[in-house]
Amino acid sequence: MGNPGARLFRLKTSLHPALIGLGKNGLTALAASALLVLANPWAVPSQTSEAAIVKEFKIPDYYPNTQNLKTLLIGAEAKFQINQPIPIKGLLIETYASDGKTNLIIQAADCIYNTENQTASSNGHLQMRTADGRFHLEGDGFLWRQTESKLVVSNRVCTMIYGDFFKSQGPKR
Repeated sequence: MGNPGARLFRLKTSLHPALIGLGKNGLTALAASALLVLANPWAVPSQTSEAAIVKEFKIPDYYPNTQNLKTLLIGAEAKFQINQPIPIKGLLIETYASDGKTNLIIQAADCIYNTENQTASSNGHLQMRTADGRFHLEGDGFLWRQTESKLVVSNRVCTMIYGDFFKSQGPKR
């Protein structure tokens, strides 16, 4: 048994809209998970100004009017406070084509996730690659817009292109 006065807890969740009734936006699930923990006086201290630590969580975003995953933000750990941006450690973002195939994989040691405008940003290092490994980009400082699936990398950007990346991206004849 752990220390009953411990301020940390472990919440492992796997989210799917059919299981928990998510709408288009998976932020509801993260907020609901954190609120459930905040509402449990045994899980966190009674002071509301303290953050709840949530581990191994996912924030999905779906293509409109479908159950097809568009992006999936995965975090190893986050400090959740109501109405505050969320610091995330161990960020992994996966983007998907409408047919379900993985497009991009983005990784960063940490970032701040803004639930209001659904963006993740950091001054830290980021790595991005295509699922097939033919395109790789890394740099320092980034802004990712979840709903638009847009990534801006601002400093020390290095891009590597392998094989016939451009040949396969053109129109098929």
